[in-house]
Amino acid sequence: MNWQNTFDTTVHEGIFALLILQVLSEGDKDRQELHREIGVRTDGVFCRTNSLLQTLRELLLRKWITSYVIPIDETHRQTIYRIEDSGKDYLQYGRIHLKNVTTALRLFFDWEAPPKKLDEKSPLS
Repeated sequence: MNWQNTFDTTVHEGIFALLILQVLSEGDKDRQELHREIGVRTDGVFCRTNSLLQTLRELLLRKWITSYVIPIDETHRQTIYRIEDSGKDYLQYGRIHLKNVTTALRLFFDWEAPPKKLDEKSPLS
């Protein structure tokens, strides 16, 4: 199963950040809200908790998102995540190129008829 884990990790690293950024572009969220929203919208495909924490850390390090803490009660606090302008730029770029990649994969694997035209040339070509 090592090759399966390698494939899953590669897909998660590339796409999961975009999913998180997309949800945050719709409003600030805590970790549980992110997890739930991504899980529901991807029908459970992208909802591993450890992946979420790891990717959030990476996004924070890249300064694509920031976080702030709000008190829940006297002993509990909640971390809220917010997308930054640099994260919005990455999301916009990623959405265009991910669309082109998925279109190309559909063509390559013969999943459906070819589209009329790609939006913009992908950097992967």
